[in-house]
Amino acid sequence: MAFAETLRFEAYSGAGVIKDTLLFQILTMTRPDEVRGAKQQEFDLEKATWTIPAERVKMRRDHVVPLSESEDCGEGKKSL
Repeated sequence: MAFAETLRFEAYSGAGVIKDTLLFQILTMTRPDEVRGAKQQEFDLEKATWTIPAERVKMRRDHVVPLSESEDCGEGKKSL
Protein backbone atom coordinates (compact mmCIF):
# COMPACT_ATOMS: atom_id res chain seq x y z
CA MET A 1 0.00 0.00 0.00
CA ALA A 2 1.40 3.41 -0.98
CA PHE A 3 1.95 6.02 1.71
CA ALA A 4 -0.60 8.38 0.12
CA GLU A 5 -3.26 5.67 0.30
CA THR A 6 -2.76 5.25 4.03
CA LEU A 7 -3.59 8.95 4.47
CA ARG A 8 -6.59 8.67 2.14
CA PHE A 9 -5.22 11.27 -0.28
CA GLU A 10 -7.01 9.50 -3.11
CA ALA A 11 -10.34 10.71 -1.63
CA TYR A 12 -9.28 14.38 -1.78
CA SER A 13 -11.13 16.15 -4.61
CA GLY A 14 -9.70 19.66 -4.25
CA ALA A 15 -6.86 21.35 -6.12
CA GLY A 16 -4.05 18.94 -7.03
CA VAL A 17 -1.37 21.40 -5.97
CA ILE A 18 -2.70 21.30 -2.38
CA LYS A 19 -2.54 17.51 -2.30
CA ASP A 20 0.99 17.51 -3.79
CA THR A 21 2.19 20.18 -1.36
CA LEU A 22 0.86 18.35 1.70
CA LEU A 23 2.42 15.08 0.58
CA PHE A 24 5.76 16.81 -0.16
CA GLN A 25 5.70 18.46 3.28
CA ILE A 26 5.01 15.13 5.00
CA LEU A 27 7.73 13.29 3.08
CA THR A 28 10.36 15.99 3.74
CA MET A 29 9.25 16.82 7.30
CA THR A 30 9.50 20.55 6.60
CA ARG A 31 7.50 23.54 7.82
CA PRO A 32 4.81 25.22 5.69
CA ASP A 33 6.83 28.46 5.35
CA GLU A 34 9.87 26.52 4.13
CA VAL A 35 7.81 24.79 1.44
CA ARG A 36 5.94 27.96 0.46
CA GLY A 37 9.21 29.86 0.05
CA ALA A 38 11.03 27.13 -1.89
CA LYS A 39 12.89 28.25 -5.01
CA GLN A 40 13.80 25.99 -7.92
CA GLN A 41 17.53 26.79 -7.57
CA GLU A 42 17.50 25.33 -4.03
CA PHE A 43 16.93 21.82 -5.41
CA ASP A 44 19.77 19.61 -6.63
CA LEU A 45 18.08 16.71 -8.36
CA GLU A 46 21.40 15.04 -9.19
CA LYS A 47 22.20 14.73 -5.47
CA ALA A 48 18.49 14.43 -4.53
CA THR A 49 18.75 17.25 -1.99
CA TRP A 50 16.96 20.50 -1.18
CA THR A 51 19.08 23.13 0.57
CA ILE A 52 16.91 25.58 2.50
CA PRO A 53 18.83 28.84 3.11
CA ALA A 54 19.54 29.92 6.69
CA GLU A 55 17.24 32.96 6.53
CA ARG A 56 14.18 30.69 6.12
CA VAL A 57 15.11 28.08 8.73
CA LYS A 58 14.35 28.25 12.46
CA MET A 59 17.94 27.31 13.42
CA ARG A 60 19.38 30.07 11.16
CA ARG A 61 21.79 27.80 9.29
CA ASP A 62 21.44 26.14 5.89
CA HIS A 63 19.39 22.97 6.12
CA VAL A 64 19.92 20.15 3.62
CA VAL A 65 16.85 17.97 3.14
CA PRO A 66 17.24 14.61 1.36
CA LEU A 67 14.63 14.05 -1.31
CA SER A 68 12.91 10.69 -1.38
CA GLU A 69 13.28 8.28 -4.26
CA SER A 70 9.84 6.85 -3.48
CA GLU A 71 7.10 6.63 -6.07
CA ASP A 72 4.97 8.91 -3.91
CA CYS A 73 7.04 11.99 -4.71
CA GLY A 74 8.53 10.95 -8.05
CA GLU A 75 6.17 13.11 -10.07
CA GLY A 76 6.89 16.17 -7.92
CA LYS A 77 10.63 15.80 -8.43
CA LYS A 78 10.19 15.72 -12.19
CA SER A 79 8.29 19.01 -12.18
CA LEU A 80 10.71 21.00 -10.03
